[in-house]
Amino acid sequence: MPVLMYNLPEITEPVEKLERLVRKEKDAQIQRRFHMLLLLKTGEAKSRSGAARYLGVHRHSVAGWLSLYEEGGIEKIQEVEDPGRNIPLGILGSLAFTTVLYVAIVAVLVGVTDPGSVAGSLTPVAVAAEATLGRAGVVAVILAAILALVSTANAGILSSSRYPFAMSRDKLAPPSLSTVSERFETPVTSITLTGAVLLLLIAFVPILDIAKLASAFQIMVFALINVALIAFREGSAAYEPEFTSPLYPWMQIFGAITGVLLLTQMGTTALLG
Repeated sequence: MPVLMYNLPEITEPVEKLERLVRKEKDAQIQRRFHMLLLLKTGEAKSRSGAARYLGVHRHSVAGWLSLYEEGGIEKIQEVEDPGRNIPLGILGSLAFTTVLYVAIVAVLVGVTDPGSVAGSLTPVAVAAEATLGRAGVVAVILAAILALVSTANAGILSSSRYPFAMSRDKLAPPSLSTVSERFETPVTSITLTGAVLLLLIAFVPILDIAKLASAFQIMVFALINVALIAFREGSAAYEPEFTSPLYPWMQIFGAITGVLLLTQMGTTALLG
């Protein structure tokens, strides 16, 4: 008997098909959308908010996915077309663009300042702003930096909280960390824990050491991703990616080794932290 839900589109696909789509889909974002349809179809979730709480996303995300489904069905909800091609192109393209952008910014900084004035400076953008716009330029750069810092810190706390949240869902951490607030529809316990750890670091660890620890963590993650890729490719688990890295496994070996070498150049704080 179909489950009747207020103001929700009718899910026409049978449960068996949705279960098969969830099971076989490799893209985590698309898989989550299929899972949403399955939850609504079976009645495990009877509203957008209910599906959002179960999936650990905002109800507006669920509403957007359902709008796509109403427009074009199961095909439309797979918003990323040809992910095996487009996602790698998007990642490589964004890396190429940011590389060119950073080089252009450095060229401008060197061009508008006196020779050697930005060498060794911790605030080269402020130095360039003062050279071109005077005191007003420095104030503008400081305000922009504060706004960027607040935005980055907010995004960092929310994204970092996904680690304990996901580990709790996989039964690798206490179940309380995957509890989703009915009022805010967010993993409050996980976010609170992450924020508390960050506050303790800010209160008791020097800022430069925090920056080193953050950089070391990112480098370590990149190195481990390379190791994990080799483990997936050479292991017995089913793993059939649409996109395969060129120069495998030498690219991954190079990435893992250079990551470790970079860590050794960052001092004892980065290594021990």
